This record gives sequence, structure tokens and C-alpha cells, in this order.
Amino acid sequence: MSAHYRSIFDIIGPVMIGPSSSHTAGPARLGRVARNVLAGALAHQHPQAQPGLVRATLYGSLAATARGHGTDLALLGGLLGLAPDDPRLREADQLAAQAGLVVQWETGDRADLEQQNLPPTSIRLQVWPAPAPADDLPETPPAVDMLGVSVGGGSIEVRQINGFPVSFAADQPTLLVFHRDRPGVVAQVAMALARAGINLSQMSLGRKGRGRQALMVITTDQPIPIILTEQVRQLSSVDWVAVVETGYGGMLAWTPTTPCAHPSGR
Repeated sequence: MSAHYRSIFDIIGPVMIGPSSSHTAGPARLGRVARNVLAGALAHQHPQAQPGLVRATLYGSLAATARGHGTDLALLGGLLGLAPDDPRLREADQLAAQAGLVVQWETGDRADLEQQNLPPTSIRLQVWPAPAPADDLPETPPAVDMLGVSVGGGSIEVRQINGFPVSFAADQPTLLVFHRDRPGVVAQVAMALARAGINLSQMSLGRKGRGRQALMVITTDQPIPIILTEQVRQLSSVDWVAVVETGYGGMLAWTPTTPCAHPSGR
């Protein structure tokens, strides 16, 4: 197989509910990533946190063909936890209404695409936890502010999370560690992974300034167990941790919701 392809699915495309891998499967996966990040952001306050209000900004071709290519249903399904191959994607609007999930759809400016050098299949998801507020938008900032790209063939790239530039495809188990920039934190996280027998395949680091908030993005060769996530979350300089799922599976259980605090404590 050519070095340009990592698997046969890069050639024949993913198993999915169509019609488009870039306009349907990709948005569904981006929606699931946003859901995963929200769950991590609020895990210490509300373990069953789920999206309640989402402002979804679609750019370029995604905005132009959103309904025709099922981008809206795919994104709703992903936010509910549906995989790209789940037949319930076709009724995601009904499932979202039953779950109390409210999505505000917006069209992104072409100038933003050019300024940030983004492709026309980009999506920005700003997510507040359930229950959805009575007003159009709450006064607090979103718990998750994520920018992602559907790159084709069902593949995605996450470009930004809560102000941090990132670059990961969510095609391997991915651990996001939001922490304070302190000496030894990276070593502590790496040691926790090593003790659990988890091999790192990639790691990237970013910070908003010396001694301020920082982010580790770690991809691994093995699945990341819940007990390991809890161990990392308990480290003194770690604020919160999220695990991004890669596998296909059905809708995650939607439970009765209670108000959630913002991860910043606001």
C-alpha cells in the first residue's frame, strides 16, 4: 500500500451514513469530539455532563450544502454521541429535541477562513452544558470552544480548543490534559502513562504564557482506561482531563440533567 495511505479506508472511504464523507461523516466525528471534551471539562462537577446549547458555525461548502448533505443531522448526532455509521443519524433532529439539545446555526465569514488559512469544510462548535438556558446565549463563555476541519474521507483535524492551537485527527486514543504551567507536570503525566503500560505515539505542548494555563495533547497506542484518567486528573497542577474517543459505537446514554458550573468556576 502506498505510503500516502494509512489504511484501506483512506481509499474506499469509511463505513457511514451518507451521503458525503466530508459533509456527513466528518461533522459527526467533530460533534463527538466536542461532546468528549465537554465531558472532561465538567467531570469534576457533573460526571454526566452533556451538551445543552451549541452555537455551530459552518464555513464554506458545509454552510452551502448543510441540509442537502445532511451536515446538520450528522453534527447533531455526533453531539448526542452517535457514530458516523449509526442509522439513527437520520433522525438526529428528533433525538436532539427529545434530549433538550438546542443548536444555533450560523454561517461563518469567508474572511475568517482566509485570515486563519482554513479550508471550506471547517466548523466552530461553542458548547454549553445541559440544560439549555432560556435566553439565546448565557452570559458565561462556552465550556468548550472548538474549531475543527472535515478533511475528507471521514477524516477530521481538530485545530483549536478553548484558545489553544492544536492539531490532532482523533484516529488514535487522545488524552487532553489542561494544567497549570509548572515544572514536572509533563513528567508526572508521562510516568502515569508508563506505569499503566500506555505507549505515547505523539505529544504536543502549548501554554498561554509562562506559569499560566497549558495544554498537553497526547496520542497513544493503547486505549486510555478510566482509572488512568482519574489518576492524571488528581495531579496537583492538573485542572481537567478529557479523553477523545476514536471507535464507532451507538448513542451514549442521555440522562436527566442538572445545571452545571463552568469549568473556570464561573
